[in-house]
Amino acid sequence: MDSGKPKTPIQQQPVRRRRRLVLVLMVFASFALIMGVVLLSNDMRHLRSLMRYFGHDLPMRQTEAKKPVVETTPKTARPILAPTIKLPAHIFEEPKLASMGAFISGWRISGPDLCDRLRRVGLDATPWSTSQFNDKNFECSFEHVYQKDGDVTVSSFFLVVRGDEQGRITMIRAKFVKPPRDNAGRLAPAAFGFLDELFVLSHWPDCGGASTVVRSLKDIKISCSGKVLDFTQEPMNPGSYNFFLSLKPDSVEETRSAAYFTPDRWLKGPDASPSDIPSVVTRG
Repeated sequence: MDSGKPKTPIQQQPVRRRRRLVLVLMVFASFALIMGVVLLSNDMRHLRSLMRYFGHDLPMRQTEAKKPVVETTPKTARPILAPTIKLPAHIFEEPKLASMGAFISGWRISGPDLCDRLRRVGLDATPWSTSQFNDKNFECSFEHVYQKDGDVTVSSFFLVVRGDEQGRITMIRAKFVKPPRDNAGRLAPAAFGFLDELFVLSHWPDCGGASTVVRSLKDIKISCSGKVLDFTQEPMNPGSYNFFLSLKPDSVEETRSAAYFTPDRWLKGPDASPSDIPSVVTRG
């Protein structure tokens, strides 16, 4: 039993030694733990450096084996090449005379519409209907007598516009018998009104000068681009003039173009009309 007497310094010395030993062990363990963390961190690079310092080499793990270096060439941008356009060989061939065509004229108005326009300028033309002489032709006509001497017609004017069932105009013919003239000796507006309207509706610039010549009652004949315009005075009947305008190909090239662009060769649209067709084949 403890007698209650205080311990002497000699008796307390083993206890202090044990405490110091525990403290030293704790410090050493902490230092070893810190060193272990330092050496093992960063993929054990510090540990390898320390081992190499002492002349030892730490073997690498299988996963740490160096990967073979693959040499790569620097990538260069591909040049942008222009698109290649192949043209058909026939573009560079010389024109073949056997397949050449020519410009041809056509009407931008149908026969029925032309007859309506003539009625607007004062000509009481008949409706567009079958011809009395040929049931395959369609036409409208107008006749006016300016002066009569009893039963004899002294001055008159006759006009006929002829075409087909589809309304395509093929021929226009007029006859003047001693027509009324103005003070300058030219056709009076009453007799020339329909011709002026006709040249406007045709849209043919190569016939623009014909209007002035016809009004002056001078002979003229134009044959080009698949049309024929003829205005002449009858040799046996002075004062009688014949006007003739038709769409008739004259040369081989014009005939070939007319055959190629004929409306019967192409499919018609739902609202196709003869007045729409010449937008392709009309010159001017």
